[in-house]
Amino acid sequence: KDELAQSEFGREGLQTLALCYITRFRQVHDANDASCAMEVVTDLLKTAIPYRQYQCITLAAELYVERDTPYRNVSAALQHIANALSDNHRDVRSRIQGAKHFLGILESHHREIFTAVASTVPSQLLEIYALTTGLLPRVAFFSLHLQSRLQSLAIGQSIALTGASHALNLSLPGRALEILEQGRATFW
Repeated sequence: KDELAQSEFGREGLQTLALCYITRFRQVHDANDASCAMEVVTDLLKTAIPYRQYQCITLAAELYVERDTPYRNVSAALQHIANALSDNHRDVRSRIQGAKHFLGILESHHREIFTAVASTVPSQLLEIYALTTGLLPRVAFFSLHLQSRLQSLAIGQSIALTGASHALNLSLPGRALEILEQGRATFW
């Protein structure tokens, strides 16, 4: 398995294998499938060169928020997403889209995360929103095709609004205003 992970074909094959395990876990709810997926992703993260880690990091984040798994750790998932957003080897647009995808999973399937009490999760989540809106000025540069720029900025606007709302839920109106203004200023 280690030699296979070294080749690009092997890495893609192992990522596909991990996705298959995840899909089967979501359908059958056998914790063994989830554990196998996490094992493959962990091995991939150990052997990946920095500019190839992005997909593994986001996959690990998705695994860490899965319910009914022995390793569920929302804080670790959010840390992985923060690392993925900070990965300067990846283009900004794909990082914003990846964050939007992950946040969408949280919003639709894990609403309890937004109101977690006695944990660092709500503040970590707020930081994900802030990191994502912080990337918006970098996607707004003029050498990018206009349609691509507008799509990325529209995604960022919804993230800024949701992030500001989350900050208000945490009784942080100043932080809400910062996130909202950063998203709005970039759009204009």
